[in-house]
Amino acid sequence: MGSFPISFERLRDELSNMVGVRTGLAWSESELNPHIKEFISDFPPGAAGIRMRASDFKGLTFSVLRSAGDTWTSMGYRPRLNLIFKIGEQRYILAADILHQEIHQQDLGSDRFTHTEDHQCRPIVPVRSTSKTIAKLGYDPSVYAAAAVDDRYIAEASLATLDDDRFLGVAMTRYGREVRDDCAAILHTYRCEQRLDPWQGIHRKTATDLLDLSSLYEKSAAPCPKGSFIDQRFIDHLYANLDAVSHIHWRQFERLVAEYLHRQGYFVQLGPGGSDDGVDIRMWPTEPQAGEPPLVIVQCKRQQSKVEKVIVKALWADVVANSSMRGLVATTSTLSVGAAKTIDARGYGIDVADHSAVRQWLTAMRTPGTGISMAEIGI
Repeated sequence: MGSFPISFERLRDELSNMVGVRTGLAWSESELNPHIKEFISDFPPGAAGIRMRASDFKGLTFSVLRSAGDTWTSMGYRPRLNLIFKIGEQRYILAADILHQEIHQQDLGSDRFTHTEDHQCRPIVPVRSTSKTIAKLGYDPSVYAAAAVDDRYIAEASLATLDDDRFLGVAMTRYGREVRDDCAAILHTYRCEQRLDPWQGIHRKTATDLLDLSSLYEKSAAPCPKGSFIDQRFIDHLYANLDAVSHIHWRQFERLVAEYLHRQGYFVQLGPGGSDDGVDIRMWPTEPQAGEPPLVIVQCKRQQSKVEKVIVKALWADVVANSSMRGLVATTSTLSVGAAKTIDARGYGIDVADHSAVRQWLTAMRTPGTGISMAEIGI
């Protein structure tokens, strides 16, 4: 497919549907429009539509899904090439050959694909050393296995139903841990590509628990069926858009902090919000007895300006008033020089989690993936 006609409204609807189904987030027009204009900056005003290149549509869907926090984008826009850069072409070819063979064994190949004479499968040689295996097989770029860089038989197979344990067990038994890990990586790589292909698996349906993304930025409360204090989909979105953390609703930032502390094993009590006497979060090592003072008092500051010394003074007063051991300032910014000096000079038992720490929290809380992150491969 080279290009196709589409209107601005239809394009926006397609993207909204795709994001809703694949990530469970409902995006508004104002959230989608910047992504569209990045790829179609010359969209004629008032025009009924344009012809859009298939490659641009694929890039646009990837951009939107990555910004939405879709974990399948973890390996970047070209997952297979990124994996080759990481493990090398020869190791990649061997893993692809093993996967190709396993698809045959599990009868998961596409009926649309037929091998040509130049793409005949060869038996796998059962030796454990990766280097010895590659040398024994004598790979040549002109032979089938080298074409695994773009192996349509693998790409069109039903990888969602492949028996992972059987496949990885074969790789481990015949070749050892390193090849087994390469096989796991290449399987995830192809699954990423299938998941992110805009022409595969586009379902015309609405997710049962669609969550409005605007709630993260504009509302103090939102349902969180996939989290104790804040929905996991919001966390994934923020991990993919780290600079957006300072723009979310201040109450949602308190929920984010409470979620992290809860996942660290603490018993967390989130304050009511507006009338909390300056105490945003109270935390205990375990569920407290009646009247037991909190271990830590937490003050949350979602702001771009630096946290001034008046905040740390007020926090320490709350720590003392609640008979707590320590205080914690969690902020999307950082402490001012004066605030830091006040803590040191007066010996306040106050810890600080600034914007760098909050980013680390998001990394720890994001939905775990088995792919290679773009940071690891320098993208």
